Formats: sequence, C-alpha cells, structure tokens
Amino acid sequence: PRYLRSGMGDGGSCHPRDNIALSFLANKVGMSFNYFDLIMQAREKHTEWLADLFIKEVTENKIPGIILGKSFKPGVDLQTGSAAILLANILKAKKIAFKHYEFDYPKLIPAVYFIATQHQQYTNIDFPPGSIVIDPFRYINDQNDVKVIRIGAL
Repeated sequence: PRYLRSGMGDGGSCHPRDNIALSFLANKVGMSFNYFDLIMQAREKHTEWLADLFIKEVTENKIPGIILGKSFKPGVDLQTGSAAILLANILKAKKIAFKHYEFDYPKLIPAVYFIATQHQQYTNIDFPPGSIVIDPFRYINDQNDVKVIRIGAL
C-alpha cells in the first residue's frame, strides 16, 4: 500500500540506489529484461511530467517558481538523488528559473510552489494570495485566493 500513494517518485534513499545497482547486475549477467532500469526510467518520466506542469504554471501565470523540499522524505536528511533534486535538475536543464528550499525559505511571495517533499511543516504555510501550489501528495488544504493543484485528484 505504501507504493500506491500519491507523491513524488521513491519513498527513501535506498530505492533508487538499489535499482541502479540491480540494473547494473541485470546487464552484467545478461537478464532477458532489465526491470530495474525500467523502474528508473518511469521515475524520470514521472518527474519530467511534473516539471512540465510546473513550467506551464510558471509560464502561463508569469509568477516565480519555488520548490519546497529537497530530501527523499520527512525525517531523512539525505538529498542526493532524491526526486526533489531530480526535479530541480530537470528544470535547470530546461533553463527554467526557480528557487529551491527545504525549510530555510524567505518571506513568501505570490509564486508557483511545488511541494517536493511531504514535510508536515508545509501544511502550516499560509501561501500568499495569487499563489499556485502543486501538491503531488494531496495534503495541502484549500486557502483563500490560492489555487491548489492536487496531482491525481479528480
């Protein structure tokens, strides 16, 4: 059930690292199908799709883009290789301007906010009116004059 929840790709730091190692081993021993490589491709495609949504909202609304979250998940300090960092790298490759914070964000301004790690502290943020919040985890409550995009919600 933990893998069937909404959110960013991967729930912890071991999953991508282990898939990369298992993919290498699958190639080395000549497996007929490299399932582990497919998992990593799906992770990247999903994150590219989320990046495109972020770019669309930033471009159409002509407001800055801000990513909140860098680590794999709450309670884990490790950031290297997280889906949040992957998202930031995709945006950098596409030459999209954005700011990226974990908890050290400055005074909030109207912007497109992308919640990249499901830190509970983010539920307490009063986003400025005119902001757009992209919430893959579907846990940010409605706020006046703030558009909340809950990924996967009907």
